Amino acid sequence: MKRILFLDLALLFVIAVYSQNYEFPKNADGEYEFSEVVESNLSKGTLFANATSWAMKFYEEDGYKNVVQLESELEGRLVIKDYDVVIDGYEVKNETNFRTEKIYYTLTIDCKDNKYRYVINEIKIKSPSSRFSLIGSDLEWDINREKHLETISMLKHDKEILEAQMQNMKGRKLSKAQKHLDDINEKIKAENEMYKEEFIIFERLINSLKKKMSTNSDF
Repeated sequence: MKRILFLDLALLFVIAVYSQNYEFPKNADGEYEFSEVVESNLSKGTLFANATSWAMKFYEEDGYKNVVQLESELEGRLVIKDYDVVIDGYEVKNETNFRTEKIYYTLTIDCKDNKYRYVINEIKIKSPSSRFSLIGSDLEWDINREKHLETISMLKHDKEILEAQMQNMKGRKLSKAQKHLDDINEKIKAENEMYKEEFIIFERLINSLKKKMSTNSDF
């Protein structure tokens, strides 16, 4: 587990304009995959040294040796398996509700003279059955990432119906409906933020990696 991440809209500045839809890219098999070949003026050895140095620092909390699956200087390849945790808190009926997701992935970095490639795949989003799952229980179930968008669509539909009905309400009935509307808005916000943060996890990782990989450690 790299970090436990609490949703924060302030983090959104790291997302470039082209990725405002927060969709995960997919490979030819329809599976989630972030990948890129990056040109460089650095040697294979320097790029590999940069990759390992970055990984040791980025995964310091977990322990680099606990997440690395392959470290081959000869092949110029580094393979890491890890997961991040996202915790979303939102209020409904004056009570704070927490929801947790664990996002598993494999990161492969291949280095050659004057270029490198990173691939993030085998991405699985799982929901622990309880908060105790965070400390090692395997009681989890898979999450379809697009489910967030489906839920948002349904909630917006309910919101439109309720807002139309509220036009003819008064007094206590209107007050009660307003509280229900506030709850719907909180749920919409929570779904949006969870969907965005799933993307930001990988955007943050990629930006950090690319910054380190541009360093000429020979000097």
